[in-house]
Amino acid sequence: MHNNGEKMTPTEKGTVVHSILQHADFEGLSKNILSQVDEVVSHGFITESQKKGINISMIENFVSSDIFKRALLSHRVEKERKFLVKISDLGLKGEQFAAYEDTGCMIQGIIDMYFEEDGEIVLVDYKTDNVSQVSFLAENYSTQLTLYKAALEKMENKRVKQTIIYSLKLGKWVEVNV
Repeated sequence: MHNNGEKMTPTEKGTVVHSILQHADFEGLSKNILSQVDEVVSHGFITESQKKGINISMIENFVSSDIFKRALLSHRVEKERKFLVKISDLGLKGEQFAAYEDTGCMIQGIIDMYFEEDGEIVLVDYKTDNVSQVSFLAENYSTQLTLYKAALEKMENKRVKQTIIYSLKLGKWVEVNV
């Protein structure tokens, strides 16, 4: 990451926005986005220079989204949940998973956010990809979300009722049927 005011790459900007959403208090974000971003800076998760390099409207759009509002109503929101599982333990069917059936291959990932709603789980993956339609994200990341959903159901022993990609760039989300 650049600390000297240099222009950040789109990937670096995406990492900074992810960091803000990871470390900011959602209740606080709903009241005052800029003060929460300043909190994230004061705790050293991002620099002042990085803060200046992002498009704050990405966070504003997320905070005004129905996904964010649903998460706020939840009694349990988890962010940046790491996992490491054996692919064959996930019981996934389909051509893309057949090669892993009798192997010890592991998959490691980080789930951006999930929350409980009516005793079930809503999985949310943020993307900062430069796309013109959110449906492109659903096509490109469906295998990743299939794995994340299976891993999360195994870890939580609860059904994932909805799998969502939220495009921070477009301020829109799409449900991915996995």
